[in-house]
Amino acid sequence: MHIATVYCRNYTLQKHPSSKQINELMDAIHEVPMMLFRWDENKIHELKNHLACFDNSKWENSPDLVAVFEYSLERCLNEQEK
Repeated sequence: MHIATVYCRNYTLQKHPSSKQINELMDAIHEVPMMLFRWDENKIHELKNHLACFDNSKWENSPDLVAVFEYSLERCLNEQEK
């Protein structure tokens, strides 16, 4: 969420930001807070599906939300193992 919202904030500072890009980004993350509130292990797949709705390949220099999530999850799991 942090990466997506900071990216969106910074992106809107451009001269002609695309409202379609902002819409797609917000569509990908708007359900995340409720998923976290009602979390269980089965939500990981659902969360990745939502994040994948934002196709970063269509938008130059935009974040790959699924990759960011997977990296963060891996780091968290590695920390738990220590």
